[in-house]
Amino acid sequence: MAIKEKRREQILGSALEVFAEKGYHASGVADILDHAGISRGTFYLYFESKRQVFDELLADLLAQVQEVLKPIDLADPHRTVHQQLRDNCVAILTRLFGRPALARVILAEAAGVDADVDRRLEAFYDEVISLLSETLAFGQAVGMVRDLDPQLVAMCIVGSVKELIYQHVLRDRASVDIERLANAVLDYNLHGIIKARP
Repeated sequence: MAIKEKRREQILGSALEVFAEKGYHASGVADILDHAGISRGTFYLYFESKRQVFDELLADLLAQVQEVLKPIDLADPHRTVHQQLRDNCVAILTRLFGRPALARVILAEAAGVDADVDRRLEAFYDEVISLLSETLAFGQAVGMVRDLDPQLVAMCIVGSVKELIYQHVLRDRASVDIERLANAVLDYNLHGIIKARP
C-alpha cells in the first residue's frame, strides 16, 4: 500500500474511533487530528471536512453489506434455499461484527446527520427491501412461500436484523456468537413464534 493510501486509511481509522467514542456531532476535526497524531494541513490534503470522512465510512459499510448479499439460486445443487439464506445471514453478521466501531457509528450516528445522508440510507434500505421483496414474491410463485405481503414482510425482516445488530453492537456485548444470531434470525423470520397446531 502506498504511503498516501496508508495515511488516508490512518485518518479514516482515527475518525472512526473518534466518532464511535464521542459521537459524530460531538466530534470535531481537532479530535481526529489528536487521535491520528497529524497536523491540520495533513488532514486537509486528504479530506475537505469531517462530513467527507463520514461519507467515506458510510459508503464503506454499505458497500460491504451489498458485497456479501447473494441472490438465492433455487437450482443450486449443492445448497438448499435455507442454507443459502443462512449463508447470507452469517456473511452479513460476520462483516458487521468484524468492524463493530463502523457498525456502531452507522447505526447510531448516520440517521439525522443531514438530508443527503438520510437519502443515501433510505436508498440503501430500499434496495435491500426490494431484493428481499422480490425473493419472497418469487418464493410465492414457486410455491415455497405462503400468501403474504412481500414488501411489508421484507421491511419486517430488515427491521428485526437491524435491531439485533443494534442491540449487540451498541451495548458492546463481550462475545457474539454469530452462528447463534444467524439461526435466531432465520428461525424467527421463517417460522415466527407460535407453535404449529397438530
